[in-house]
Amino acid sequence: MTIAYDDIFSAALSLLPGSRAILAEHLLKSLDADSQQEVDALWEIEAEKRVAEVEQGKVEIVSRQQVFRKLGSRGK
Repeated sequence: MTIAYDDIFSAALSLLPGSRAILAEHLLKSLDADSQQEVDALWEIEAEKRVAEVEQGKVEIVSRQQVFRKLGSRGK
């Protein structure tokens, strides 16, 4: 059974303001959850790509200390 958008919207507007706020918060969180899953999936792909680049010798691993030393020498 499908409920029409207008029916849901009208029902939501009939709620007390506090209840509408809670409903709005839950709806927004549901969007964030979908977005976070997409972000997580994209980061997994990126991590796999970076591991492959290291394993294939395309990039060199640099320690944190080396990075900070190099960054520090730029400002001088």
